[in-house]
Amino acid sequence: MLLLSTLLAWLVTDGLLNQLVPYAPSDWVQTICLLILAFVATFICFDQTENIVTRTSGEEIKLSIKFNVLLALVYSTAMLLTKATMLDSRYFTLAVPLINFVLLPIAHGLLKRSLLQIQSQSGLESLVGLVTTQDRAELLINELQRDWSSASAAWQFWKPRLRRLAPHWPVFR
Repeated sequence: MLLLSTLLAWLVTDGLLNQLVPYAPSDWVQTICLLILAFVATFICFDQTENIVTRTSGEEIKLSIKFNVLLALVYSTAMLLTKATMLDSRYFTLAVPLINFVLLPIAHGLLKRSLLQIQSQSGLESLVGLVTTQDRAELLINELQRDWSSASAAWQFWKPRLRRLAPHWPVFR
């Protein structure tokens, strides 16, 4: 997303507005590195455990505003601290977060739709595989039987297979 935002910011500021001075390749490398650093630093500041599928579009827009304001602040600070040459291009410095502000909710919406579509099409089920040694298997089986509600699918799957492996276990009598 950051790459697309940077590319679109360059096209807008240089191509449409004609406001970008020709910079040296080293200036572009420095700017891209600072953008990546600012993006990673901003990304780390947000809750990564939040479920993207359950967020509403209003929450997506609020998240995008927060993220991109922080991105602009971190990026501008990094440009100031390193005395980057491209700091002269205020249009480009502002264009990247502004374009990212628009693209972020769109990308999250597309990701959410594809995740929901994959989930509904594939009929995802929760299967758990258990690997244990023979001396611990009986204890594991007893534990699964005791907490039947959470492990019923796994137990129904493994019980016939375990019965064939160890018919002498008391749990199968």
